[in-house]
Amino acid sequence: MTDWYEEGGLPKFADPPVVETAMALEFPAHESLDIFRLSRLQGLWEDRYPVVQEVPGAPPTPLRLDGSVEVQFGIGSGPRRLWASQPETGLLVQTQSDRLILNWRRVDSGARYPGYQSLRTEFDSLWGALQGYLEKSALKPVTPHLAEFTYVNVVPLVDGESISDVVALLAKDSSALPGEDRFVRFQFIREIQQSADHPYPAQVHINGEPQLIDGARSLVFTVIARAVLEAGSDDPVLGLDAAHALASHTFDRIITEGKHAAWGRIR
Repeated sequence: MTDWYEEGGLPKFADPPVVETAMALEFPAHESLDIFRLSRLQGLWEDRYPVVQEVPGAPPTPLRLDGSVEVQFGIGSGPRRLWASQPETGLLVQTQSDRLILNWRRVDSGARYPGYQSLRTEFDSLWGALQGYLEKSALKPVTPHLAEFTYVNVVPLVDGESISDVVALLAKDSSALPGEDRFVRFQFIREIQQSADHPYPAQVHINGEPQLIDGARSLVFTVIARAVLEAGSDDPVLGLDAAHALASHTFDRIITEGKHAAWGRIR
């Protein structure tokens, strides 16, 4: 039986199709973390992330057990977010009044995925800087309630390949249907209940669809894992470890054996 949160036996590939990752801790919106204070927070790492811009923020992440979208209404302008990037490495730090996010994006640097441990070390440093900033500014600390890890993957579909040649969950013969496949979009939402074997209640979202990228048919699919954290967790970054492990094991399980070999499965 798979231990979905086990970090020790995670799959590893020599050339994975990942083009972007995101790791995040989300907490109740901090009323004092407005754009002014977020800008001062970004100043703590401006030497490493010198390119800064303000962008629209996002509402709190809904975690509905039925997978439905939670519609939220608000008065006034929506939340704002700051981006601070390090173009040569593809790293991007995002801050908002209710979350801290670290992205790695291949499109910015062309570099290969640096691996989770490298990104985790950087995130841990950023998280410590955030907590230190709040303490120094005599502001209340934040307590995360959600840890999230996301893989974004792009897989070229060559030599007549279909989505079912990539995603094992879709490997079902459709020849009994009329015509030929032109477009297939898929989404799976899975829920993990907390138990002795699963210390975090969690959700996994798997989404994908074909796209034309540089004129070539490709499958773009994401794996998003969200672990719900208990209030007062000693080290919320451990929740990120759990979300990452859950996303990695899920990726491993949904991919066909042919793609395991094509991407150089190491373990």
